[in-house]
Amino acid sequence: MQDDSAHILCSAPAGLDGRLPRSFKDRDYRVECSYQPPHTTTCASRLSEFSGRVDCHPTRQMVLEEEGELPLKQPSVKLLLKVVFTALLLAVIVWQLGGLAEVGTLMRGINPWYVVVLLLFNTADRALMTFKWAWLLRGRGVHLPFLRGMRIYCASMIWGMFLPATMGADVIRAVKTSAIGLNSHEIVASIVIERMLGFLASLLCGLVGLVLLSFFSGVDGRFDFLWWLGGAALLGTVILFAASFTQRVYDFLHHHLLYRFRHQKIMEKFRQFHSTYRAYREHKRSLATFFGLTLIEQLGPMLHSWLVAQSLGIDVGLPFIAGAVPLALLISRIPISIGGYGVYDGVFILLMSLAGVHATEAISISLVGRLMETGAWLPWWLTDVVGNRSLRLARPFAERTEERVAS
Repeated sequence: MQDDSAHILCSAPAGLDGRLPRSFKDRDYRVECSYQPPHTTTCASRLSEFSGRVDCHPTRQMVLEEEGELPLKQPSVKLLLKVVFTALLLAVIVWQLGGLAEVGTLMRGINPWYVVVLLLFNTADRALMTFKWAWLLRGRGVHLPFLRGMRIYCASMIWGMFLPATMGADVIRAVKTSAIGLNSHEIVASIVIERMLGFLASLLCGLVGLVLLSFFSGVDGRFDFLWWLGGAALLGTVILFAASFTQRVYDFLHHHLLYRFRHQKIMEKFRQFHSTYRAYREHKRSLATFFGLTLIEQLGPMLHSWLVAQSLGIDVGLPFIAGAVPLALLISRIPISIGGYGVYDGVFILLMSLAGVHATEAISISLVGRLMETGAWLPWWLTDVVGNRSLRLARPFAERTEERVAS
């Protein structure tokens, strides 16, 4: 499809003034066709969807894309509390360490050869995650090119560092993948399944980690509650995941619980997504293969942390690392801080102390690990930025407008 552009004038129709952002009213917008066949709807169709809600007078029938930025929503109280709690946790850790001078000294002594190994290791880890995501989509007839998927995956991780928790890396990944013409319902369904199976694998590895910690460090009764909590969470996740594919749950949600809202646009989209999600029940082999690859991928953070420890000259055994890391990662999933910062570090320091590792050494392993991850993602992020010729992450303007109006 040939790229083109034009300008239109949009103004809010009567009755919608209070439901549209100010930037939608009496503004000039650039419009262009950016969808690629065969995954495209016609520009005329896209424009028609938008014109039904806002009085637009186009010079050409093309897909709308806003020229400026949408006004950002005010941060929620929940987000602000998370920011404050994260800052407090990190402040307490720094205070307990007596500052970061010793951490800096330890980090400056890192072995340069290990830096290369760690960057390659993190790249391979992200490649595995991209491969298994593409495998899941391929089972549904959706083809995601590997290199494009790698770019999107790594770029979304970088963007996710700077966005509120409500717009994390998964949201960015879904938006950017849908923007290249892939079915958005298929993309979102695959990410939800990826997260559920990933959480299930994390629970399994966390329980195995408890076994290893009990064997190698003699974990006392203070951690007994984790056995019960982990077992209950594992059982509940398995039941929830299995039930999410059943017709009974689908009927209960859409014909009873949410029936009164069935004509709302957002509920129509949710119903379409749920139908796409349930279609994965016919792809049991793909799900089993994906889960197996996820279990293999869960070994990555353990080996990664051990390699970081070796690069810093910290003497800690791989079996102990294999017990501490998955447990710390699992606990850091509790949504009380931004990206698990502070929670993971605090738990990791506590668990590593059982092996006689000083808090300064433990936090150094954590910090260097994050730096190596970011360093491996950055080249792909830069490639994605250059490829898109913009630092803006934006959905198609028509889809954003529909959601604004629906809300």
